[in-house]
Amino acid sequence: MPYTHRPRFLPPPWPLRTSALLALLRPRTHHHHLARVGRRRPRQTAKIKPHTVTPTRRGRAVAASWKGPARMTVWNSPTKQPPRARKTPTTSPRLSVAVGSGLGGGRAGVCCSFRVVCKDADGNKRTLGGDAVSATLNYANGYPSLDAHVLDNTDGTYTVSYTPLHASSHCILQVFINGTHVEGSPFTPRVTAGDVETHNTEIFGRGLYDGQSGRPAVFTIQTRDSFGNRCAASGAKFLVTVVLAKSLVPEFETYLKRYEPPVEVVDAGDGSHTCTFTPAQAGFYSIEVTRDSVPVARSPYQTCIFNDSIAFPPLVVFYELNGVAPQPLPCRPAGDYLLLDGKICLVESDPPRSRQQPRQREWLHFMELTHLMHEKWRTVPIRSTGVQANPPAKRTALAVDHLIVFLCHSCPVEAPPSPDGAQPRAGGIAAAAGPIDQVRVLDLSEMGQASPMWRVMQVEGKPPNAVSHYATAVWEGRNAILLSGGVDAAGNVLTDVWLLEMAVDSPCVWRALVEWPSSIFDGEGPSSRCGHTLTFLPPSKFYVFGGVDGDGAHATGLYVFDMDASSWSKPVERGQLPYGRTGHTSCFIAERYLVIYGGTDSIGDVIETASVYDLTTSTWTTVLGVAARTGARLVSRGGRMYLMGGFDRKGLPVPSVPLCSECFPFAQTGALEFVGSREQAVVCKPGPRLQPAYAVTPAQKPEAMRNRVTVEAAFLCRSFQNTGSFSPAPLVLKADAALKTGFGLFIQEHPCFKGDSIEGLYVHFWFGTYSVSGSEHVKCKIETDKWTHVAGVYDGHELRLYLNGTLRDHFQMIAEGDEGEGHAKAEVHLGGLPGKYAFDGYLDHVRVWNTPLDEESLRAVLNSVSIGKVDGLVAQWTFSEGSGEQVIDSAQQQPGLASHGSFDLYAGGVELRRGESSR
Repeated sequence: MPYTHRPRFLPPPWPLRTSALLALLRPRTHHHHLARVGRRRPRQTAKIKPHTVTPTRRGRAVAASWKGPARMTVWNSPTKQPPRARKTPTTSPRLSVAVGSGLGGGRAGVCCSFRVVCKDADGNKRTLGGDAVSATLNYANGYPSLDAHVLDNTDGTYTVSYTPLHASSHCILQVFINGTHVEGSPFTPRVTAGDVETHNTEIFGRGLYDGQSGRPAVFTIQTRDSFGNRCAASGAKFLVTVVLAKSLVPEFETYLKRYEPPVEVVDAGDGSHTCTFTPAQAGFYSIEVTRDSVPVARSPYQTCIFNDSIAFPPLVVFYELNGVAPQPLPCRPAGDYLLLDGKICLVESDPPRSRQQPRQREWLHFMELTHLMHEKWRTVPIRSTGVQANPPAKRTALAVDHLIVFLCHSCPVEAPPSPDGAQPRAGGIAAAAGPIDQVRVLDLSEMGQASPMWRVMQVEGKPPNAVSHYATAVWEGRNAILLSGGVDAAGNVLTDVWLLEMAVDSPCVWRALVEWPSSIFDGEGPSSRCGHTLTFLPPSKFYVFGGVDGDGAHATGLYVFDMDASSWSKPVERGQLPYGRTGHTSCFIAERYLVIYGGTDSIGDVIETASVYDLTTSTWTTVLGVAARTGARLVSRGGRMYLMGGFDRKGLPVPSVPLCSECFPFAQTGALEFVGSREQAVVCKPGPRLQPAYAVTPAQKPEAMRNRVTVEAAFLCRSFQNTGSFSPAPLVLKADAALKTGFGLFIQEHPCFKGDSIEGLYVHFWFGTYSVSGSEHVKCKIETDKWTHVAGVYDGHELRLYLNGTLRDHFQMIAEGDEGEGHAKAEVHLGGLPGKYAFDGYLDHVRVWNTPLDEESLRAVLNSVSIGKVDGLVAQWTFSEGSGEQVIDSAQQQPGLASHGSFDLYAGGVELRRGESSR
């Protein structure tokens, strides 16, 4: 084997002149300087490369001398052997091992370490270092990989250490020696979260911003460590308080100032806590969450609780959210807007310079909605994991808990033309992108430490067939996304329904719920649809409306599928039915009204109205005053509607500033619905001002009841069971059981006794003692199924009865005494007298005054609610609580004076329901 001869030039022990140095370097022509070794052999000359000597015989030592610049004289010597290269054992990666606790993982933020022991091909431990050892930790949930630090101990072992920052139970640790896996690699360590960090802990859920009175409002506290990882351990303690900040029913404002519904906090044992409270009243509630007296996340939060009796107005006004932006916001498609965690978010991406070049930079624009008048738009860059694929041709943004989820499509594909050269079979709508091939996620909880970062989630299962014009909705509380209909790559309109199950620490999964011809749902669903809307209604219903069918016709009609019941249904539709449209948007308000906004009609004109479907009455109405939009996004949150993105009637992109319309000023008018059961009644315990003067203390006598009174009530009587005897239907009674002392309003159908000369349904007012055949009362004929306002007045000398503000009957009568002797100390009964009398119909807005009102005064307050302290008003029940079994007297502003009532919700086995007053 050839070896290399490297001449060494050592510095001489004395200084050399230049001429002497040149003489040493001049080629020599004689060989007396060579040492003779053994017997001299014939000279052999070979032309070889400089510095390289090739022996002429194997196993012989050589001596060489320069002869000319390119020749070398080689002498063979039989006495010395050339030095052989020592054979060093090499490392075998497959026999080398990695040992240590770091192979099993550890806690986020804590250094994990292990050792790599190198072995040769015979399994012997190496004693020297120098090998190329590396280790990489990969995450399965889209986080960037982590390269470990390797220390060569120079004894054949290596210390490897890494500090994971992201918790995951699906990690992959690869350990290499000289580019080859060691034995057992790759390993599967498990990284757990660190200790709970209060400021990083997040709170999410529908109960933080919306709810219904009488129904549980739920939100979740998810503990996180210092690095933003979800903690999986239990034991964290949180204090949650919910306080009514402002009532949506103005007359209840003073009474509900200190109202605090109880909150139940349940530790789920996996690092999360479920918080539940059931507000009985409508209003804005402040939710404060603390841990060790430190506010958690963005606490306090504000949620808007509506009544079931909310009335949608015929006119809605939108205004711009004029938050200050450092620069004009870009005009983006509606799919890039969303509302999440109290923020309006807009994602902006640089357009690619070419189809093959990805976007260079991306930003997140957002504005907090906590203080609308003082907030600013903020912009943060979006980081990339370094493995991000080419930019999607299309994406749809959805808010899932605290995550922004993007359904991304690959580069555009052209749908094949139909045989006759016309548009594909999508009603003139062609496919515009490839299939959904990527799910990207932005975690806004990371914004407290750094700018948010894209994560590309692992997805399992077959993706949906639709490539465009499909509808999506989030199944809140289930971490799932529903996808309906759309157009496939061939231009076919689909009936499909797909479910994407989101997971934090494991791959997402696509599941086909409806894929023609199979379906998991019972009942008949809609035909093929594209360009329609899919709207979620808690807890598990999804409403489908509008769009274009497979024949290109604009579809009409409303369809519902229930995920819990796995069934389709078609609700009843009355009123002003909306015509077919596409490109519209929708949302639910107060979990009662489905709002269908804008879109384009069958001739391509942008619709300038909104249609509202009332789930309670199954009635459609048309709302005016809305901005003409198509392709927009409408979201209801916290008592407001937000309109984002879209195009105007000219097809131009609208300004990027979102629009807002307030829902909470909508009227909250409630009523009680009685069904004619003798066990149903509201019983009110009278306060001092509703008692007769002779029955109270001397200090309370000035404001007590005397022989002057006005009683009001609004009612709708549905029916009356005439038994041929006296059996009144009470509206308001404050009397004893025999009606011998007191006053009241009731309904009676005549003839009700032998010799009764009148016929029909009458409302009666009496004061003092009631006699069936006597004349000490006033009455007026009424109609059924019609809202009526009645007022009975007694001024000490005359009984008067007013119907809808008009005097209808009067009777002269003088009561004895002036201490309220005509009053009873009894309780006030509304809508019935338990065990004796019953009323069938609606009762609303009952008031009692300790002063007689004239016709002009009655007309002034006929259709209004008294708010605050009003002279002479001693009791007012509006039944607008929304839920619960309590009836609030909103006339009294001081504690201890009110005459609050209550009722048994299921008395007699029938429900005394709260409804909406439509008068």
